[in-house]
Amino acid sequence: MVGLEIIQIEPDPLWAKLIQGVLEDRCAVDRVVHFRGGVPLLGYSGTLRAGVIVLEFYLGDIDGFQLIDSVLSINPRVGFLFITHSVTPALLRLIERLPRSSVLWKGTDLETIGEQIKHAISSIMSGRTYFGAEIRGAFKQFRQGPHVFSKILSDSELSLIPSFCLGLSDAEIADKACVCAATIRSHRHSILKKLRLASTPKLMCWARAQGFDTRLFGHSEYMSFEPIAEKK
Repeated sequence: MVGLEIIQIEPDPLWAKLIQGVLEDRCAVDRVVHFRGGVPLLGYSGTLRAGVIVLEFYLGDIDGFQLIDSVLSINPRVGFLFITHSVTPALLRLIERLPRSSVLWKGTDLETIGEQIKHAISSIMSGRTYFGAEIRGAFKQFRQGPHVFSKILSDSELSLIPSFCLGLSDAEIADKACVCAATIRSHRHSILKKLRLASTPKLMCWARAQGFDTRLFGHSEYMSFEPIAEKK
């Protein structure tokens, strides 16, 4: 892919080497710029040139949702390929809202994931999404669940969940979202009521279990959904 520059964010040196090898050998990428965490990316001037960012979403050094928002504010046309151990409901919902994105599970055997990376990069560069069979199975479970949070909470409420995970006050969240604290307080009470939770600490526990706290799952084998191979 002539002229394609890819940014890779992967803390694990073994996975970083594997992924970079696939990108260079099978995808013929011109340049791969590697970071071990998300924070250094925010100061990297090359983000504007990148065609695709390949990353582990649960990095530990930065909130993943904040990282994606920051990158899109700089380069709204960039695509995302998430290669992760932690396929959570929160990540699946994010993927649904990113038009040029793909997610692959690190539990897949190495030869298969190498081919999946090749297909995913090609799909993203064509403006499409790509998912392996395991991820398609996870999506099916996520969408069919009777208590899926995306069916219960509004987009405005869901956008605040990562901030609640961080334990921020209504005033702190309001300042960040450029709204008044009363609005945040109203959303918090609405979320608690809809989810039938008694307190903010219980909300934080629920949100972390769904994968909204992206600092918790780095390098874990956590997978909210069991990978399901599609029947042939």
